[in-house]
Amino acid sequence: MSQLMGATLASLTLKVLYEGQADIRLVVTQYSGSTSHLEAIAWEFMATFILMFTICGVATDHRGSKDLAGLAIGTAVLINVIAVGPITGASMNPARSLGPAIVSGVF
Repeated sequence: MSQLMGATLASLTLKVLYEGQADIRLVVTQYSGSTSHLEAIAWEFMATFILMFTICGVATDHRGSKDLAGLAIGTAVLINVIAVGPITGASMNPARSLGPAIVSGVF
C-alpha cells in the first residue's frame, strides 16, 4: 500500500511540476500492441519473480555470499530489462506501473 501511495504521489508531483510542458503518459508503463493483457501479466510476473528470487537468494539468505549481492541483483535487472523490456516495459513492480496509470488515467 505504501509503494502504491508513493508512486501515485510521485506521479502527481511530476504532473504538477511539469504541467503543460510534458505529458505524464510518458512515464506510464505500456506494452507492445501485439501483447495481450494476460501475456503482459505473465511476463511481468516472471520478471518480478526472477528479481525477487535473486534478492532473496543473495541478500537475505544466510547461506549466500553478501559480497556480490549488488552484482547479482543488477544482473537480474539487466536480464529482465533486455528480455521483458521490449514487451511490457519491464517495470518489475506493480506499484511503479499503477501509480502513473492512476494519475494519467491510462491503464
